[in-house]
Amino acid sequence: MVTLAGVSKIEWLSKSAGILPECAGAASIPSSFSMQKPTISPMSLRQCPCNSDKPFAKCCQPFISGQAKARTVTQLMRSRYCAFALGGYGDYLFKTWHPESRGTLNADDLAHNSVTWTKLQIVQAQQHGDTGEVEFIAHFSQEDGTDGVHHERSTFVREKGQWLYLEGKVDAQA
Repeated sequence: MVTLAGVSKIEWLSKSAGILPECAGAASIPSSFSMQKPTISPMSLRQCPCNSDKPFAKCCQPFISGQAKARTVTQLMRSRYCAFALGGYGDYLFKTWHPESRGTLNADDLAHNSVTWTKLQIVQAQQHGDTGEVEFIAHFSQEDGTDGVHHERSTFVREKGQWLYLEGKVDAQA
C-alpha cells in the first residue's frame, strides 16, 4: 500500500473526499456510518489538464460531466482540450461539435487518443454575441517519443445557449 507521510493513499483520498470520519480505528466508527461513494474522484483532486492552475473539479470537469454548460468560448476550448487529453470523452466532444462541421465523425472516433496531449496554451480569445474564436497551441507526444505542436484558430458558435466548436484553421508552420 502506498503511503503519504504515514497516511495510506486510500485513507488520504477518503478523508479528502469527506467520506470517512476522523477515527483511530474501526471500533470507533459509529454504527450509523455507512460507506458512500466519493462525490469527488481522485482525478478531481489534481490540477486541470488544461493548464489553468485550477483543480479539475473546479475547472473543466463540470462541463465534461454535463453538470454545467460553458459560458465562454475559452471554457469550451479548455474543456474540449481536457476531453481529448484524458481520452474516453467522445460523447462530450461529439455533443460540443457543431453537426454541420463534424462530418462523419462519431463519439467512438473521438474517444480514442492517437497522441498524448501534454500542454495547452491559450494565445488569444474573443467572443462577440453568439460567435467566438480561440487561438491556441497544444503540445503533444507521439508513441515513438517525438514531440509535436498543434497551433489552431478555432471558431465557435452559440446555439440555444450552448457553445459549439464550428471549425479550426491549423497553422501549418507550427
